[in-house]
Amino acid sequence: MDKEFAFVSSEDYRKLSDPDPTEVGAWIQPDAATGELFYFFRPVAKDLSFIPQGLTTLYVEAANYAVFPIPPSNGNMTLLNENVRRMWKYVFGEWLPQNGNLQAAEDKIDLELYHNGKTFLYVPVVLK
Repeated sequence: MDKEFAFVSSEDYRKLSDPDPTEVGAWIQPDAATGELFYFFRPVAKDLSFIPQGLTTLYVEAANYAVFPIPPSNGNMTLLNENVRRMWKYVFGEWLPQNGNLQAAEDKIDLELYHNGKTFLYVPVVLK
């Protein structure tokens, strides 16, 4: 969480993705027993043959995802962050418990997707 990719030039960043990039935030909990949690934020790479030095690839396995739109924040990053946090809380505190036939897929990656001013949460789910 304490690393940034500001060291990647604007030109290299554009090479990673389309001119209008899609970016993802990925939550990974490598050890549920310790509660350790990692958050990665990167553009979706259109070509894996070019990855700037200092960045790594993160492969996301296919899964069935429940998709939740985040209310628009009109460019207000503080509001966007609050809306994302509220939606995560809703998904795991209300939506999943109320949907008795679904549960979060523990071996998959939860994602936040940011594209063209819109934000979505992707929660991998499986049938109980």
